This record gives sequence, C-alpha cells and structure tokens, in this order.
Amino acid sequence: MAYRSDFYTMQNIIGYTGNINLFPTVYFQRGREYGHITQAHIDPTNVGREQVENDPTYRFDNYYIGGKITLVEWEGGEPVHVSRNAIIRREFFGPMDIYNCGIAIYRCQEKKKMYDRVASKQDEKHQRVMQQMMHKFEVLQSPRTARNFSRGADNVIGSVLP
Repeated sequence: MAYRSDFYTMQNIIGYTGNINLFPTVYFQRGREYGHITQAHIDPTNVGREQVENDPTYRFDNYYIGGKITLVEWEGGEPVHVSRNAIIRREFFGPMDIYNCGIAIYRCQEKKKMYDRVASKQDEKHQRVMQQMMHKFEVLQSPRTARNFSRGADNVIGSVLP
C-alpha cells in the first residue's frame, strides 16, 4: 500500500512547483496536515512522498529570494523548506493542471528514501561509486591519459588515479 494514501489524494492538492509538464513537485494540505511529492531531484533519496507533518502554524507563500520568486514553507514562524521554484496555487491551475499533478500520486507511492537510514546509506554508496566511475571516464577522455595510453601504459586508470 502506498505511503499515506488517505492523505496524498487529488482532493488535497493545493499547488505545484516547477514545470507542470516535467515532473512538478506537488503540494498537499488537509486541515493541519501537509506534505509534498517530489518527482525529480538531483538527490535520488529526496524523490517520493514527503513525510506528512501536522502543525497548526503551517503556512506557505512565494517570496522574492536571491533574484527569483520561490516558495517558502513556515512552521511556528520559522522557515522549514525553501523550494527551488515558486508555487502555483490550485486556484490558478489551467484546465489540465490538476490531472498532471495527480500523476505524481500514482508515480511516486513510497515515502522518500531519505527517511530510511539503510536505503539512504545504500544510495550514498551508489552515488560515490557513480562519481568514481565518472571520474575514471573523465580521466580516460583527458588528453594526458590519451598520450599515456598511446605510449603503451598497461593500466591507464591505475596510472592516473591516486
């Protein structure tokens, strides 16, 4: 069963951030409960359903920060989340926007892995391995490595990497 399927519903959508056609982050609220579904993020552990919070002081709005308009969420007078983009509120949705937002409910059914310590550690290890592999690929593409290789270096990667 999906994480908090009682909460993450079409009726509770209050807005979205990002491009509506490119995996927007979709925001939900019901009474004092709130959360969002992140569909795309550079950190894969930050993709999925946000842990639902319950706070009577929760509020959100767009602010002009660092030269752009961005969503800021507040609890108890303190900012708790600064989005990458401005929020488009439901009352300003185009005719198909609610359906595009609804796709997130079905696409991302699990709680974000960042809340699972084991999965988060596995993803961190995967990211480190991928970074090492990308570094090795970049080394193979560098002119210095190409010269070493053409001179007959047996272990190109081992001879260049520390």
